Amino acid sequence: IKKEAEDKKKKEQAEKEAALKRKVAEKLALEARPHKLFVAGDPRGHLEKLFSTAQAQAAKVGGIEALLCVGRLLPDEAEGGMLAHLRGEKKPPIETFFIDSNAALLQAAPLGRTLCENL
Repeated sequence: IKKEAEDKKKKEQAEKEAALKRKVAEKLALEARPHKLFVAGDPRGHLEKLFSTAQAQAAKVGGIEALLCVGRLLPDEAEGGMLAHLRGEKKPPIETFFIDSNAALLQAAPLGRTLCENL
């Protein structure tokens, strides 16, 4: 009976180790996969068009992890669609990062800032 208990304990330990190895292997595989970013130029406040284009591209090639805008994010004049996002009334469907060429933004937040959730 003692030997059976020891065998059972060894078997359980081996199963736990195998499960742990599988978990580690899955995590490493996930971290090793390539990341998909969508890079865009100046949206100039036309965020809805930008997000719909990114979503259309994601539908073609698979999920996109983040959107990177380089250039002028903000419009030249006040624009309704942009204001809705800044007020938090609309949420960008994908995590969005931007590098804006507007000197006022750079001076206001030289280290970066979150404008709203996902933006």
